[in-house]
Amino acid sequence: MIKMKGKLLELGTVDTCNRMFAEDCNIKFPEMIPVVNGAYEPFDEDYQIIGNCCVSRDGNVLTGDVSIYGDYENCVPYKKEYISGYYTMVEVCDNSDGIRVVSEANLHHISIIPLSKSADESLYLEKVEE
Repeated sequence: MIKMKGKLLELGTVDTCNRMFAEDCNIKFPEMIPVVNGAYEPFDEDYQIIGNCCVSRDGNVLTGDVSIYGDYENCVPYKKEYISGYYTMVEVCDNSDGIRVVSEANLHHISIIPLSKSADESLYLEKVEE
């Protein structure tokens, strides 16, 4: 099993997609969510659950403690892996700068993705033990 830890979301920051989760965003998540390898939609044909993530919120930051298990340990070959969150029940409005502001969302799962697909390169996991 591989253990990883990192920042999943920082509220109040604009990503490369011109999207921002408001600092007072009503974001909901269960204590444990799936970790998938490279999937963007819950029913992608490439959707593979490779682990789980215990999510917590401290002020404007969501963090996760991740366990990658079984045969999927080879899916995370690097000490640092970029992630993306998949959200449902999203409430969005545009502000005067053309930024989509998320006021409410449910975090469904996180995906391990290549840096080239990342909307925010400050969102990543790092290995803490093997």
